[in-house]
Amino acid sequence: RPTRTHGRLAPPTPAPGPHARRARTADSHRPHLHRGRTRDAILAAIDADATPLRLVLGNDAVDAVLAHADQVQADVRAWEKVARNLDFV
Repeated sequence: RPTRTHGRLAPPTPAPGPHARRARTADSHRPHLHRGRTRDAILAAIDADATPLRLVLGNDAVDAVLAHADQVQADVRAWEKVARNLDFV
């Protein structure tokens, strides 16, 4: 639904994607992460020599990210020959 911004209509906010809906649905039926262990994991990541760009916490989150990474890798492999054939020689 559009909202008003300075007398004009702002574009509608996009609906959450399927990943957000799936995560929200899965989360509503499962206990939340253990607060103490979550805190310890975040602090360990901050103190690590190689701090992760994205810290994935919880089994469902790890499963979702790994599945996405597998799909991205499959997409790149499927088009690798075409992609690598674009550079000037």
